[in-house]
Amino acid sequence: MRGAARGSLNFLWFMREIPSYVDGLASFSLGRPDAWLIDLYRKDIASGALTEEAARDLVARWLIVSDEHMDSRRTINSYSDQEAEMPVTLGGCDADGRPVWNELTEMFLDAHIGCDCVFPKLHVRFGAKSPEAYLAKIADMVIKGHCVFAMFNDKLGMTPKLLTSIFRVFAKKRAHLLQPNCNSVEELLDAQAHPERHQSLMVKVCGFSARFVSLSKRWQDEVIARHRLR
Repeated sequence: MRGAARGSLNFLWFMREIPSYVDGLASFSLGRPDAWLIDLYRKDIASGALTEEAARDLVARWLIVSDEHMDSRRTINSYSDQEAEMPVTLGGCDADGRPVWNELTEMFLDAHIGCDCVFPKLHVRFGAKSPEAYLAKIADMVIKGHCVFAMFNDKLGMTPKLLTSIFRVFAKKRAHLLQPNCNSVEELLDAQAHPERHQSLMVKVCGFSARFVSLSKRWQDEVIARHRLR
């Protein structure tokens, strides 16, 4: 396939593999393809180097590569034996605070549920300015039982409709654990400076959850850095 879209998707995989091999871990994100690649996608569409149908096929194949990394028959001997912490981030806002909801966001969500993927885990971001169509699509996927999301509230953007859908599926599936985290960078920085005010603040680390104030300074900085990149 001609055009920049295919090369840019391959580059995201390449950049993901480097820290994975260097550190021996499998917990590095595939990035934010809808926010980073939308201009290249539109350029390829406009030039005729890519069609929407071909792009949807490419996105599906790209996601399946991640899903194939999980082999349930494999004996797990160490943390990095499975790709269980491989996420891809969608939605949220860009560097200028504008909501990210575009052709690629929808394409990745459609491909993920269409291929019945478990991995990469979907890290979906939303905020007060997130379009209703984006939130409705996430809610619909959850209602259909596609429960492979980690949802990140950029800044108080959880709508009653989305929250209701999450709890409805949680109860229907008889799940045993639900951990909603709506932490902002500002809140984490304040917790780092004033731990006595945030004793109950829970965060996701790398495959486990912990009280933020109980983490070492190094891990607190790591969590904050991840929140900045989302």
